[in-house]
Amino acid sequence: MPRLQIKIQSVARESGEPWQDAMPMVSLVREAITRGSAPLAAVVLRTDRIDIVDLKNIRSAGMSVQSFLAGLSRSTADDGGEVEAIGIIGVLQTRRAQASEDRAVPMAIAFMEWEDCRWWSWRGLLDVEQKEVLSTSEVVACAEEGDPLPGRFGRWWSLGRRRKMKLHLSRERPSTEEAGAELLN
Repeated sequence: MPRLQIKIQSVARESGEPWQDAMPMVSLVREAITRGSAPLAAVVLRTDRIDIVDLKNIRSAGMSVQSFLAGLSRSTADDGGEVEAIGIIGVLQTRRAQASEDRAVPMAIAFMEWEDCRWWSWRGLLDVEQKEVLSTSEVVACAEEGDPLPGRFGRWWSLGRRRKMKLHLSRERPSTEEAGAELLN
């Protein structure tokens, strides 16, 4: 199996309760939009932390993001932490269902899915300058309220089980020079 180098940023979990850990994902997306860049990233909610996985190299390698997320649902990591939920955050281009023109519209998304098929979703359209989410367009939905699962999202746990997918993540520690450069940027 080929090795693929991906960037993973980890942040400590604040609550330890999976549903309460979903809302901070919205803040991460909003902050990234304000900074001018909110590319799609995978989110792995582990028992001790939240890993945010850059999807750029996954796409560049021609891998299916859906399959990668399914593999993450059954992933192990050198530094431990059992997977509790998988998600995706960032900005994607979407097309309006009733639009007469074929122009993509930027939409912010935070979507989390748990092994027992529960899911939680937040989404909203961006303003013209793509600097903030339009509050009038924000929608929060979840399985527990009986909302329909958003198209193109979720079902990663069942896909991982059906295809017997599994990923192992190993962290490579950056050299002292690389670590210092990372802190400065």
